[in-house]
Amino acid sequence: MNFLRGIIIMLFAMVSSFHSYSKNGNSANESLWKHYFMPSVGIELITFRDLATSPLFYDGVGLAGNIAWQWEHPKNETNLALYGTSSTTTSRTPLSTFFQTSTSSSFLSGSVYVHSLFTLPSLSNDKRTVQLGGAMANTWNIRSNPSLFNNGFGMESFANLFLSGKGIYDISRKHSVVQDFVLFTRTLQPAKRNISLQLNIGLLNLNYRPGYAYNADVALDGSNTDPLAFLLDGHVWKINGYRLGTQLDYTKYIPNGNGHRWSYIWDIAQAPGRFEPFEMVTHRIQYTLLIQTK
Repeated sequence: MNFLRGIIIMLFAMVSSFHSYSKNGNSANESLWKHYFMPSVGIELITFRDLATSPLFYDGVGLAGNIAWQWEHPKNETNLALYGTSSTTTSRTPLSTFFQTSTSSSFLSGSVYVHSLFTLPSLSNDKRTVQLGGAMANTWNIRSNPSLFNNGFGMESFANLFLSGKGIYDISRKHSVVQDFVLFTRTLQPAKRNISLQLNIGLLNLNYRPGYAYNADVALDGSNTDPLAFLLDGHVWKINGYRLGTQLDYTKYIPNGNGHRWSYIWDIAQAPGRFEPFEMVTHRIQYTLLIQTK
């Protein structure tokens, strides 16, 4: 718990420092800041396997949502986001006429994420912006598979420090465009648009995983037994594994400063823990509203 408390303190310290920086600037500098509130919904494809309980891969489709806050400046960008996903997954098993081979597992996941990126002037121009910085994420998974009996409940956490890079390319339409379709014409008005690609590479990868067996080996003493301690018995933090993530965005703004965004988000993580690894990959299609708050 002390580790988690430290992660949360570091997340808010990063965001607070950049927020303070924006407040302490002169009026000309403050006018360059843009603050957005960004709610999102999405559909996520999930694949995972936990070799501590089964070598089978589980696949499923889930509903995802998140809320985020973003502070943008020509020199840097800071983002704080809370993610959540709910899904039912099914095992990848061969069909059989003799017995039931397929099993299902419910899957819940939640994340806290923050990044701070700085513009590289030497690689940027009027059409292209290149940013480099760091990101942090903490993700918790909760899984339930009744077919595994005593090992049916699974929980793990990833805490990662990333090297993060982002490229933004301006594809704005500067002038009105008239399209002639013979039977009718269509006029496209000027529009501010961009596409961006972000890459996060895990530099420090921690995971909270159980021991060799999931079965808890703690005494049950009525109301004196802490249910959470019982479920997490044998879980410890380890530094190993890897995590990578990419995000491809198409963003279009409207004249009042708000906008909307379509994103493809890919994330892969591998957490060996002490003995048997947990592996997961997700693909998300996400729609986001950008609501300018200042």
